[in-house]
Amino acid sequence: GEDEDFAEFTPEEVSEIFAKYDANKDGLLDKAEFSTWLEMDVQEKMDSMDAETKEELSRLEPDDFSESATEFIHQGDTDKDGGLSETEFLTVMSIDLDDGGYGEDAGYGETDNVEI
Repeated sequence: GEDEDFAEFTPEEVSEIFAKYDANKDGLLDKAEFSTWLEMDVQEKMDSMDAETKEELSRLEPDDFSESATEFIHQGDTDKDGGLSETEFLTVMSIDLDDGGYGEDAGYGETDNVEI
């Protein structure tokens, strides 16, 4: 459907995002940094979402983003150093979000019946 581009970033864009949100410049996106990016990303995409999805996302708390960030890092942190390297981040970004990215598995609360 039209939502396909939701998950698609070029490697260049991912590098830019990574550099921008790696606040302490340690070469890893930790949970807090990833959470900040997720929140911004959702805000930026709000305009292009349908009303129902907007409604769901507008109810998200910072805790929800933290939980989601934890889930992403859990999936992507292959060397288990507590954060995502740029390579790991790129891998996470290319995971199809339908596979538990923004779904019930990501800890986003009551979104079981929402099709994103």
